[in-house]
This record gives sequence, structure tokens and C-alpha cells, in this order.
Amino acid sequence: MACSARPPRSVIVSAAPPPELAQARADLGKRLAEARKSAGYTQETLAPLTHYVRSTIANVERGRQSIGRDFWVRCDEILQTGGVLAVEYDRLRVLVTRSTAGHFDDGRARGATVATRTETPGPTALSLLAPQAANGDFAPQTYVVDLWAPAGRFFPGLAIPAFVHPAVAEDGRVLAAVPAGYCDDRLLRTPRRSLVVGRIETDQGAQLFGLDARHARQRLAQAPPDARLVIPQAYQLDELVLALLWAVANLDEALLADDARIEQATAELASYEQMSRSAVSHDLAADVSDVGRMWLGSVFCAGHIHRHAEALTSTPAYWTREQRGEEASTWLLFAHKLRYLDLTAARAGSHRIIRAFCIPRAAVDASPRGERILLLLAVALMESYGIEVVITDEPEYAGTPGFVTDSDRHAVLANWVGAQGIWHVDVSDDHRTVRQYGAAINHASGRSVIAAASPPARLRVLTEYLDLNWETLASRCRDLADQGCAAVVKPRSRHLSTAGIDRACRYLADAAALTD
Repeated sequence: MACSARPPRSVIVSAAPPPELAQARADLGKRLAEARKSAGYTQETLAPLTHYVRSTIANVERGRQSIGRDFWVRCDEILQTGGVLAVEYDRLRVLVTRSTAGHFDDGRARGATVATRTETPGPTALSLLAPQAANGDFAPQTYVVDLWAPAGRFFPGLAIPAFVHPAVAEDGRVLAAVPAGYCDDRLLRTPRRSLVVGRIETDQGAQLFGLDARHARQRLAQAPPDARLVIPQAYQLDELVLALLWAVANLDEALLADDARIEQATAELASYEQMSRSAVSHDLAADVSDVGRMWLGSVFCAGHIHRHAEALTSTPAYWTREQRGEEASTWLLFAHKLRYLDLTAARAGSHRIIRAFCIPRAAVDASPRGERILLLLAVALMESYGIEVVITDEPEYAGTPGFVTDSDRHAVLANWVGAQGIWHVDVSDDHRTVRQYGAAINHASGRSVIAAASPPARLRVLTEYLDLNWETLASRCRDLADQGCAAVVKPRSRHLSTAGIDRACRYLADAAALTD
């Protein structure tokens, strides 16, 4: 799409995380100077690039035609050795890297994102788990940046394109100045997840506000061609929203890729539902991602507990193995988790239900703030169902498997977090086993690091234990609950839902109001 009325733009071709690019540029400095000199580039040579913003591949192919064959030959020479080519001009920069994201038709240089020209090039990626490192310090005219959703212990990691436009705050809204006819732009029609971002300049620096690209298209569909995009201020890309986006994007990407195989594996593994004891190896779903196996294990364990709940003769207590936000985010996002919590609460009626965690201090210290926020929201979700959460910080209990027990005669083992296979389930009436599980619950309850008389008080103490700011999080959760989070972090997979996030945010905000 021609955009000659907008400020001139250049092209940045890159797919690697910023640290990798920075190191590559430093190591290959001499090589880069040679590349620039040998091709004899001038600003005039590159002028045709400054007026086009299209899809990633289209930009690069246009660059091939405009810059000339010699440039790409030199690129290919460096890329064949696994290097990074970075050619610097007056106010123009081109980076070409080898990566797994995207590709040219001939398979030479892989990966591309397109950004605008900057007087002083700023960062081109923002880690969703380390937003404070970038501090929103993007160059004023940046057009595309990568929101980098790093890999975790299970999450695959991916880059989310964000199309950034200047914006202003007006009457409690953010109004982003998008190009005329933007809803028909190919950038917004990509099937992959992307964001449209409004950037506001303030005395304290830039503030970024985002909408899922599909939602942005819906908002602009019936608007006049020159309309600005309205973005609720609740969708500020701060630690809370970026942490949610990190979890949603990683789970969504993996589950969408695994969808057909998960459907097949679910049917293949259905026979295990007739067994009271089973342990399924990863080999039975070897071609499913870590996240896909997490989903298979989680849904089977939830069903196993439900199928054997009648064996429990009194109000049960639960033990769960999540220690960090990556695993805990499944409570917020796996759709079957909400159904499981509904059944748990309905079965208990007015009786007290306890769910115990072991979260050692070392696990807290090793977790980015975004992961700790997800863990807090998962606990808030459970408390919203009337489930009292207790937490022990003693690492000796870290290896305790997930289970349910009536502390009387029965225990139902249902473990998928940290299991050797996809799941390990059992039903036991062995006195020693039941007694051991009951003792673990009693110990965690008697020495809970978040012990308090009410759910709001427990959540506040947990916030302190996780080194988070109670007032700030409560305020942001209230904003997000009022708007609903789907417009900024909407999942595509049928196995995911944002209903748990909205419920947890509302509950935490209401709990804060009771403690003020």
C-alpha cells in the first residue's frame, strides 16, 4: 500500500532477539563495512524503499528489486556462514539474519520484520517478560516492532508483530492515527497473531496501548476511511497485559499447531479412562509439542478426579504442583479448567475446600515479574470459587505429586505437572499413602506463608510474598476486568478461553476494594 503522505520509511529486516543481533553486529563489524563499500550503495539507490509498507515478504522482494542483485549476493555469502548482515546508511539501516521465522521463496535469508526510518534507531523488539528493560523507548516513527514472547520450560517462544502508530489521549480514550482505509491493509489481514499499537508521548516517556489486529479491523470496518482507531486505556502494554499476552500467545501457537494431532491423541488415549491407574509415556504423543502434552495431561487428570470423586467420603483437600506462572497460566486459560473448578465448588457446597501449593522462595526469585503476576491471578481465580489456597515455601514438599484426599480412607493421584510422562493417575486406599498426603496438606495449612482470615487478606499477603505491588495490580486488574481482556489477548485455539483471566482480575480488584 502506497503511503507517500506519511514520513519516509526505511526497512529493517530482522528476526533474531535483540541480544543476538547486537552481538552479531559487534562481531561482524569489519565484514559489514566491506559489504556496504563493495556494493556502492547510496541514499538515492534506496529511495524506492521509503514509500512502501506491505507484508514482510513483499517488502523484502521489493528490496531485492530496488537495491540490486549485488547486494543480495553479498547477503547470501554472509548468510551461508550463519552470519548477520547489517548495512548502515545516513539514517537508514538494513539487517538480514538467518532465523526460523518466515522465509524468502528461494530459502536464502530467513525472517523479516519491517520498521520505519529513525534518526537514531531504537530497539526493535520488546520482551514480554522484561518490559522494563526497553521502558517503551521506541523511536517516535517506528512502524513495526517485535513483541518477543520468549520460550519457557514448556512454551515454544515466538515473535508477535506490533504495528505502532502515533496516538493521543482524549476523554479517557487512546486515539491512534492509522492510515486511511487501514482495515483493508494486508498487514491486518495476516492469519497470525499481531497487534495494532498506539504510542503516546508523555513527560515520563512513551506509553503503548494495544489491540489485537483482528479486533482493530472490526472497530475500523464500519468507520470512515480516515477515522482514528479507538483503544481503551485499559489495554496499556504494561507488565500485566504483556504477561497475559506472553502466556496466551505461547499456548495458542502450540495448540493451534497441534490441533489435529491432539484430536487424534485424545481418541487414541480414551481407553485409559476405564482404568483407575495409568501412566502414559511421552512416546504415545511423541509428535505433540510440550504444550500439547500439557493440555492432554491436564484434561485427563481433571476427568480422572471427576470420575473417582465418589470414592472420597468427606470434603476433599487438593494439592497442586504449579510453582511458576508458566504452568499456573493453564488455570487461567485452559477452558476445561474452569469447568473443573465449577464442578469442584459445586461438589463441596458450603464446606471448606483447601488447595495447597509448594512455592519455595527460590522459585519466586527465579521467576520474572510477569510470571509472578500470572501465579497471583491463578490463585485469585481459585479463591473466587471459594477454594482456600494455602502455600508452603519448604522445598522438601516441591516433589509432592498432585492429588486429592479426604484424609480418611482414600486418595486420588492426578499428576501431570512435572510428571515423567503425559500423566500419572491412581486411586489409592492404602493407609500409609493416604496418611502421607493428609500430613502434607495439614503441614501446608498450619504453616502457610499467606495465612490470613479472609481471601482478600490472603491475596494481599501473597502479593507481598511474590514481590509485587498490590495497589498497582489491583487498579490495573479493575481496568482490565471492566473492559474484558479478549480484545488485546484473544486466543484462536478452541481449547483456550479468557474467561478465567477476566474472573481472576475482577475478583482481585474487588478483594482490593475490601482491604482498602
